[in-house]
Amino acid sequence: MNQNADREGFLVAYPDGSGRTRSVLTWNATHCCGYAQRAGAQDMAFLDHMIDQIARDYAVDPTKVYLAGMSNGAMLAYQAGLALAHKIAAIGTVVGAMFGDESPPTEAVSVIMFSGVDDQHVPIEGGYSKVERVERNMARPYQPAMETFAFWASANGCEGDPRVDRLGNVERISAHGCLKGADVMWYKLHGAGHAWPGGQRGSRWGDEPTRDVSATELMVDFFLRHPKTSDTGARNPASVVGLADQGAG
Repeated sequence: MNQNADREGFLVAYPDGSGRTRSVLTWNATHCCGYAQRAGAQDMAFLDHMIDQIARDYAVDPTKVYLAGMSNGAMLAYQAGLALAHKIAAIGTVVGAMFGDESPPTEAVSVIMFSGVDDQHVPIEGGYSKVERVERNMARPYQPAMETFAFWASANGCEGDPRVDRLGNVERISAHGCLKGADVMWYKLHGAGHAWPGGQRGSRWGDEPTRDVSATELMVDFFLRHPKTSDTGARNPASVVGLADQGAG
């Protein structure tokens, strides 16, 4: 997100998880993953203190604090959206999941989520990972992505059926009529697997990223339109975000 930060004038920080070695670092997202989950790493306290420290060191608008993550990082972002709802305005999640035993946040948190329909690591339909190396590091099955979308739509007081727009391989599902100035948007990417859309293949464990959309561009645009608000009465109309033509970044 460095280029976006330079262009838009925001700060970006890249925290690390923990592990026995630097080669594999994980986050404790309650029921996943690996070393961090088994060791009971206090990652929520770490993020809480990190946000406070950055705000002490730099001029930070407290209404514009956001968290984004992929895979296990996305799982952490979901949990942080719950535990740190008083500090985080919105979260962005790529090929992540929740577990179905979470309680709603105490404040509104906008959510933009991306799922690969062909993802084997974090299946869109939920359940245990279809990748054995991942499955053995799970303590509970994943919640289906549709139920995660519904969880956040309910938590943010959205009403009515979600709007569904389709262009090529990109299916955008958006909640509308939400209270508290919050939106919930889900990009369901057909033909895509476990990767950051529009990015680079991060490791030998990931898949080739789709070029149908850029998760970074859509996420940053979503964040900048969703600061924390104290208005708990007004409902938002349906959000409109442009869909990229197939093959566009």
